[in-house]
Amino acid sequence: MSLLRAPSYRNLSLTEAINRYAPPSENHTAHYVDFVAKRTGIDTKTVLSSLTDADLSNVAKSIQKIEGWTPGKQYSADKPRASISARAAGPASSAAPAATDWMRVALREESLPPIERSEWADPGENPRILNYIRVAAPWFDPMKDGGDEVHWCASFVNYCLERAGYRGTGHPGARSFFWNKDRHFIELEKPQYGCIGVFRDAPFADAAWKNGNGHVGFITRWTDTEVELLGGNQSNTVKREWYAKTSAKSTTVKRKLVAYLMPAMN
Repeated sequence: MSLLRAPSYRNLSLTEAINRYAPPSENHTAHYVDFVAKRTGIDTKTVLSSLTDADLSNVAKSIQKIEGWTPGKQYSADKPRASISARAAGPASSAAPAATDWMRVALREESLPPIERSEWADPGENPRILNYIRVAAPWFDPMKDGGDEVHWCASFVNYCLERAGYRGTGHPGARSFFWNKDRHFIELEKPQYGCIGVFRDAPFADAAWKNGNGHVGFITRWTDTEVELLGGNQSNTVKREWYAKTSAKSTTVKRKLVAYLMPAMN
């Protein structure tokens, strides 16, 4: 529901909002609009900012209904991770157009001068990076764990999602996306532009990934063996870099891509 309150949506009519979320180029948008209007009783010309939380919740539920979306499975520390979500293969593509919202934020950050989006030499601390962390996980104090040099890739992804009106993981670790504790992510079989690529670093024995490092970023391009990520903490800055889906030293796997995730509509 927070997406519908976001700046990029709140001043749109119901029809305009659905056209942005599920554009005609990839969806039967007119059917979406008709279904949501009939199910909620809301006029298609109604501006979202005038709706109550209950109305917006009904709109979000109606869109989830037409897409066949069901909540993802929650991580449990007591048993190995199963599938992150249960969703029909087709509707996942309709979440892709909304990726422009968080990608717009990520691209804006990437376009900043290097000094504004990169770690600073000690004793300096880049306030922009510290803000990524504070928006992503308000409870976490980066100054107690390295300042702007703490691992901040997950904070950057969370920051972009939050600023676009989506809910992040509320945690500064890459593994928090793997957990999917709040059930706000859909697992994709294949990458899509703007989806989140989740990498895990060795060791891999703990199926629940309670501890340990990894890396996350937004996928912009891909091949059979690599993905390009737009992310934070990539060579100590916000930039695009290519990553092998599996990285090994000799015959030992050191890092592997474990999930493609797309935020679900809140």
